Amino acid sequence: LSFKVGASDPDGDNLTIYAENLPEGASFQEQIFTWKPSFDSVQERKPTFMNRFYSRSEFLNRRLNSEYVQYLVDFIVTDGEFYLTHPVLITVKNVNRKPVIEAFYPPKAITTTVGQPIIYSVNATDPDGDDLTYTWSFGFWEGTIKGPEGIQRTFKTPGTKKIAVTVSDGTSRVKQEWKVKVVAGKIGEPVNQTGNS
Repeated sequence: LSFKVGASDPDGDNLTIYAENLPEGASFQEQIFTWKPSFDSVQERKPTFMNRFYSRSEFLNRRLNSEYVQYLVDFIVTDGEFYLTHPVLITVKNVNRKPVIEAFYPPKAITTTVGQPIIYSVNATDPDGDDLTYTWSFGFWEGTIKGPEGIQRTFKTPGTKKIAVTVSDGTSRVKQEWKVKVVAGKIGEPVNQTGNS
């Protein structure tokens, strides 16, 4: 947010303009107010269904989201004798940041044998400190499971399989997928993992 504050004097006197009650991180120099609110500006959260819906659109979030905080900044001008205060109310709306998957295991593409159990896991964080949920899916006919950050999966038939986990903070989601090639073999044979994690 940036704007210029100007003033005039009917007597032609030299004027001094300054600001009071500046928010943390804001500046007022050469009559220019500048501020980039941090993501911690809005502390009180109201994670209602409607606020989550509004947050998906910048337009709706800016106008309708009830997660906000207000700052009253006073701009003062003086000619050395008289003072005039012009208050400006600044409203900062909350913006949700999506979760981040920091690491995952095993690599995205692996080869394993029928009957070989493998643990799949993700390490996810949320920049806003929101609680995260994990939804695991195993294909169209297999359904989903809501659970922890990691699960163990054993395939009974050969073929190409897919496993995915969706991490949600209640508003935004991120997804991690694995492509698993399952081949016939003896149970307990070591897993041949390829790809990058």
